[in-house]
Amino acid sequence: MLMLDNQLAGLPVASVQASRAIGRVSGYLIDPRKLHIVALSVDEKTSPEPKVLHTSDIRELGGGGVIIDHDEQLMDTEGLVRLQSIIDIDFKLIGKPVETEDGRRLGKVGAFAFDSLTWLIMRLHVGQSVVKSVGSSELIIHRRQIVKVSDQLITVASASVKSKAKFSLKRLLWGGKPALNPDTISLEE
Repeated sequence: MLMLDNQLAGLPVASVQASRAIGRVSGYLIDPRKLHIVALSVDEKTSPEPKVLHTSDIRELGGGGVIIDHDEQLMDTEGLVRLQSIIDIDFKLIGKPVETEDGRRLGKVGAFAFDSLTWLIMRLHVGQSVVKSVGSSELIIHRRQIVKVSDQLITVASASVKSKAKFSLKRLLWGGKPALNPDTISLEE
């Protein structure tokens, strides 16, 4: 199921062991190399410092909240070997400029949608400038269209289509062999 990033903020985190809410989601950590949410930042009720929850430790996620098995799955940010490089990158996706491969500026990431099972970011919602957005709404870019992710910019595939087939409108309208599908048999044969 796809969820928007803003649906995560403020979700309660409940522990099956404690059978109660133990905190609230306050953010997330994104691996920019894979566009993957690897952990959630959780404000725990008993600790002044935010804790980290690996997405692999989440038992269930839904509109009602995040369910985990034990409250020990919430970890301090210090000493997290697997996540330290991602914590150091401190990658922020919201507000990141988006351009096409040919250098055309599309706007900035305003939101994103992720798969709640795999935690992969599937779509970017790109808000355009006031001038560009007068005639259209925001752009939605699928992860397959993303070419490169850097700290400064997200590059997506250009919208131009390169066709190998020769299409001739003149030939289509005024005779000759069928231009659209050369495998079809004409009535004259």
